[in-house]
Amino acid sequence: CPASFSPQQRAQALEDRLSRLRENPLNPQPPVLAEDNGASTDHMCGDTLLLTMTDEDAKAEGQARAALAGQFAGRMNEALKASTLAGRAKALAWAAGQTLVATLGALLLLWLLGRPFRRVYARIEAHPAIRQFKIQNLEILSADQARKVTRGVARASRIGLTLVLFYGYLSVVFSFFPWTRGLASRLLALVWSPLSVLGHAFLGYLPNLIFLVLIILATRWLLKLVKLIFGGLSSGALTVQGFHPDWAMPTYKLARLLVFAFALVVCFPYLPGSQSEAFKGVGLFVGLLFSLGSSGAVANM
Repeated sequence: CPASFSPQQRAQALEDRLSRLRENPLNPQPPVLAEDNGASTDHMCGDTLLLTMTDEDAKAEGQARAALAGQFAGRMNEALKASTLAGRAKALAWAAGQTLVATLGALLLLWLLGRPFRRVYARIEAHPAIRQFKIQNLEILSADQARKVTRGVARASRIGLTLVLFYGYLSVVFSFFPWTRGLASRLLALVWSPLSVLGHAFLGYLPNLIFLVLIILATRWLLKLVKLIFGGLSSGALTVQGFHPDWAMPTYKLARLLVFAFALVVCFPYLPGSQSEAFKGVGLFVGLLFSLGSSGAVANM
């Protein structure tokens, strides 16, 4: 109730509310309106209540409450307009200064980014390890083509880093101005949302990945043990009654195939996407091809 506050307290409350309105001078400022509630008049600026005027306030000024409320609303609008224009100019100057600093920082980062890449380009041209790539006598890439491919990869990396820097620069500059602040949030969300999804997916898949690594290590150790046993049978260091040494290597190849097949069966449920219908369909098709292709071997066995 206004009567329960002293004039000094009411003035201080009004000043505090006006200060909050002037915190963002670049945002659109609604006008101050006088709303008559019967027993009092509320002066509203958007959703913010600035002051409640009573009949006692009007009697103290010797005027009707409606007339005094209208005059007060007019004076408040003029004062807010003047302070908003001054604050807007100051805020725009500050945002422009921040943009200038961000631009200079981006240019500096671009210059620093170009220096190591110039060294990389020079090393690519002079590095003796870049030679022709061939399989047996078939030349896939000549030395000049290999250098061009390497330079292309380096240039693509530089372009990618430049685009990332430019993207971050735009997001930062857009955040300085209220008209583009929403666009800056959307730009950050375009990058952060996929990265967040990938991060959560990786953390969720991490137990399966650890299990796959353990299976691969166990399979390697088992293959070494199988090779050691059948190597001993082949050399005669290890003998089994009724098993000829000549059978060791063919049997080793079959045993190795069985170990691989068993490891694949165990790993299958933990592979990424193994529960999808597409993965199951491809797996069924490969199994069908393997069954048809191995029918002769199965009949021989």
